[in-house]
Amino acid sequence: MVIRKVHLEKSGDGFAIPKIELETEADVPGVDEETFQRIAQAAKQGCPVSKVLSGADITLNAKLVRSKE
Repeated sequence: MVIRKVHLEKSGDGFAIPKIELETEADVPGVDEETFQRIAQAAKQGCPVSKVLSGADITLNAKLVRSKE
């Protein structure tokens, strides 16, 4: 699951996107929290959309969840 919150604000005669909040939850068998966070942050840094929108504050809240097997 991925949730995106895009903040759109009036800026002069137009609009600006000053902040984007990304939230994701994943059940990844065999992956610990530290590895999951490292992979999630690398994905955020390498994302082409994040690179284009580098002027905006983009935050990531990644949560590793465990399924009930």
